[in-house]
Amino acid sequence: MFMGLHVPLGLLMYRVPTIATLHAVLTITVAACLALSKRGDRVVYAAAYIAGSEALWRMCQAAIFWEESGKYAVLLIFAVALTRQRVRWQALAVVYFVLLLPSIAIAPYELFSDEARQQISYNLSGPAALAMSVLFCPRSVGSS
Repeated sequence: MFMGLHVPLGLLMYRVPTIATLHAVLTITVAACLALSKRGDRVVYAAAYIAGSEALWRMCQAAIFWEESGKYAVLLIFAVALTRQRVRWQALAVVYFVLLLPSIAIAPYELFSDEARQQISYNLSGPAALAMSVLFCPRSVGSS
């Protein structure tokens, strides 16, 4: 039923980009409110929904940060949720992201150019979201 409701919603969003923008804002707002609760499972569901919706938002030309909107939203809700819940830190996730930071120094563009900042943001936001996801879901890592 939940999936079936998204078919007409997707068609409406495609025809009216404002609906896509409202959907994005509402989705991220609800996910942030869920992150303030102590229900970690719902935060993970919301993050997965945002990750899947990001492609739809881009296709429907929603007025949000196009490439990084989903990644930044996942970072935001997991960061908020981490402040509200007790989780064991995964050193491997932190090491993974920290080892990527020296790549900023060898950016292929001038240090202070806007394009270099955009490239760095685009290329590091995905690994940052992945590291934050591992920090929030430590029991899932290596459990298979």
